[in-house]
Amino acid sequence: MSGETRGQPAARGGRVGYFLRMYPRFSQTFIVNEMLELERQGVDLRILAQKKPDDGMFHESVTRVRAKAGYLPETLTGCLAKTWTFFRERFGKGAPAYGAAWRACVLRRQAGLVDFLQAALLVRWARKHKVGHVHVHFGTGEATVAMLARLMGGPSYSLTLHAFDIFRDNVDRRLLAAKINHSRFTVTVCHENRRWMIENLPGVVAERIRVNYNGIDLERFAPAGDGIRRANSADSEVGRYVENSADSEVGRYVENSADSEVGRYVENSADSEVGRYVENSAVLGAGPDAASPSLLGVGRLIEKKGFIDLVRAAGLLRDRGTPVQVRIIGDGPEEAALKCEIERLGLEQHVKLLGPLQQDAVRSQMQQATCFVLPCIRAADGNVDALPTVLLEAMACGCPSISTAIGGVPEIIEDGVSGRVVEPGRPVLLADAIQSVVRDAEIAERYSLAGRRRVERMFDVRRNVATMRAWLTGSAEPAEASAVETQAPSTVAADAVRGA
Repeated sequence: MSGETRGQPAARGGRVGYFLRMYPRFSQTFIVNEMLELERQGVDLRILAQKKPDDGMFHESVTRVRAKAGYLPETLTGCLAKTWTFFRERFGKGAPAYGAAWRACVLRRQAGLVDFLQAALLVRWARKHKVGHVHVHFGTGEATVAMLARLMGGPSYSLTLHAFDIFRDNVDRRLLAAKINHSRFTVTVCHENRRWMIENLPGVVAERIRVNYNGIDLERFAPAGDGIRRANSADSEVGRYVENSADSEVGRYVENSADSEVGRYVENSADSEVGRYVENSAVLGAGPDAASPSLLGVGRLIEKKGFIDLVRAAGLLRDRGTPVQVRIIGDGPEEAALKCEIERLGLEQHVKLLGPLQQDAVRSQMQQATCFVLPCIRAADGNVDALPTVLLEAMACGCPSISTAIGGVPEIIEDGVSGRVVEPGRPVLLADAIQSVVRDAEIAERYSLAGRRRVERMFDVRRNVATMRAWLTGSAEPAEASAVETQAPSTVAADAVRGA
């Protein structure tokens, strides 16, 4: 079946699988949002992940995903134990395909033995659960496994490529091109990504790469009821995270399938880190100067988010006589460096690091803030942000937003129309943009309204996922049609060796 069949109805195809590196993952709300909307639109999903969560934190929305999930063994010993019988039973029927997969990736050092064995387990899982097509987020190891599985006669696959899996200096560009070329289709989240890949990935087939923006739930992320952002409302529910309600599903993820290896994550331990979020009203309430404009930043505390420039911009604004209150939500390896910079500039009373918060609390902060700031930069390893979901969420909440000319950000914000876009890595320019918004209520209101309209027009999760649904269901062939016996494995494998 070729990629040209993508518009055919779901009833014709088989079940769609999502193959992920880790599930669930606190920072990857966009994947959960996509799966929830696909399920709402009637797609029958299954989930397979290479790893169980390692941080014990996830959003409430995970509890609403109906798809059953399973996990692959992570160790060589575990993979060998699971694959021995499979290879013994199947190798004779698909020897050319398995041999080609081995030559194309393992012997050429483009993958490891665990990848090869996990690919065999993916083939078996897809067959068992009648999954005819798998979708993979990110072009790293999980995409390698999906390609190997296809070479073994397993399900067809598609990719969504984001940012670090494209731009980091250690990305094997030839291997990434091979993964794209052997996919049914590859989605990326902005036009800038697509342009860069076509220009920089050797031999990539441009027609394989499509653009589909991440979408957000416009009903959930919306301006506050009265349309006014209340930075210091006494009755705010920011930071309130109910864990003890008898009927609450929050923080609970239970896989009831008897035959799966899905983990069980339940908040029931007094000293557990699961579901632990900042609730301190002194931090989330009014700062020492409640009249000061409030700036909000949200994201992992990693270099590419550029939060150190936000801290420096806050220092510049204080020195100019325009003090602001900055709140940064998230955690990560840059936390210590940010704290040092806050102390160096004497901004302890102006900049607060709130740690990770649940989505409802983040949304409430977005509805209250004077301005949302995401000062993305290019990291030392080449990593950049492509299409930051938090920027879409802030604009949907009516929060005037400022970011930088990195990746797909200019595709989100029209500078001077629906927000501000400044040169990355320039705290002075960032401070100028912030000052222009917080000092002029008319400009702030114009950006608030125009930002919401732009997100409604371009980033509605229902409309954008409907496009993905058409692509996925058109590729989801019945599982038996992708079995080894029905392939011409030597042809598939030969193509892979030439393209890898």
